[in-house]
Amino acid sequence: MGLIYNFYTTEIMTINKFMFTYRNIMIRLAKISSLGMVVFMMALIAQGQPKKSRLFLNGDGKTDQTSKIQNAIDSCSKAGGGTLVFPAGTYLFGPIFLKSNVTISLDTCAILMANDNEEVYKSKKGLLNIINGESITDVSIVGKGIIDGNGKIWWEKFIQSGKKLQRPRLIYIKKSKNLHFEGITIRNSPSFHLVPQDCDNVVITNVVFSAPDEAPNTDAIDPSRSKNVKILKCIIGVGDDNIAI
Repeated sequence: MGLIYNFYTTEIMTINKFMFTYRNIMIRLAKISSLGMVVFMMALIAQGQPKKSRLFLNGDGKTDQTSKIQNAIDSCSKAGGGTLVFPAGTYLFGPIFLKSNVTISLDTCAILMANDNEEVYKSKKGLLNIINGESITDVSIVGKGIIDGNGKIWWEKFIQSGKKLQRPRLIYIKKSKNLHFEGITIRNSPSFHLVPQDCDNVVITNVVFSAPDEAPNTDAIDPSRSKNVKILKCIIGVGDDNIAI
């Protein structure tokens, strides 16, 4: 059996009804109040109906949601794969680790906002990136929403340090294959925005990359030692290289 996690914010007012169509992987929400935000995780398997659970997620942009998002990713991958759907709201997070067979889908006005606290990225192995992935397959980040690196404080500290401060990349995935990025906006990374390293079959299409002109070393796309990389119809305006190979 797979899993479905229904994530509701603690501020939710009313949900009059929702409909889940497993065959078509569709969710229809009706009459959600202005304060109500919902995140659905659908774990998809070849046979049987998914098991349903409910958890709470706060989309106020102030309360860190990293552990809840990570638990959802882990559970979804363990069940065989699925999709996390984020509706409108601002979700503070970072760092997180992507897993195989998981799609993150961001609805319009859904923002994944990176934590700008330097301490949360420190580890025994060195500085973590905001969104990490290693040796994963069949991973997608799609939709009309935004992944915001919240990089302003990092840029300032970098200049103050004499350009010596190590900064996290917004999305860094290595030794992986079948990666798909489409429709989203990726902006304001502390340093490079999207780095697939030693990856195979990477598709980046209709993605907007954005950072101020003065934001240092904020390359948009840096494929490193990767093959079969397709970059199509992207809009790029960042503080450094658009694409560096």
